[in-house]
Amino acid sequence: MSNSALNSVPPPNGVEDALISQNRPATNNTFEPLLNEYAVARITGLSVASVRRWRLLRQGPRYLKIGSAVRYRREDIGAWIETRPSGGQAVNQ
Repeated sequence: MSNSALNSVPPPNGVEDALISQNRPATNNTFEPLLNEYAVARITGLSVASVRRWRLLRQGPRYLKIGSAVRYRREDIGAWIETRPSGGQAVNQ
């Protein structure tokens, strides 16, 4: 049997649908872009040196190491900012 004859044989029922669905991107597995230290500095309005110092002293937001690269998740930055003390008093409504 030649290769062209093998390619023309249809797969068993259901196999083709499974193969097609494997090639589709999963909608539940979308990733947010990661931030570098320059983006974190821009978001917080502070210097890159401050972001690096936080990391060195383990005082800043959670970060990821990918090889030698340091990256931050946006939700970790937001959570960390929410934990920072504020100077004003909260107004109860």
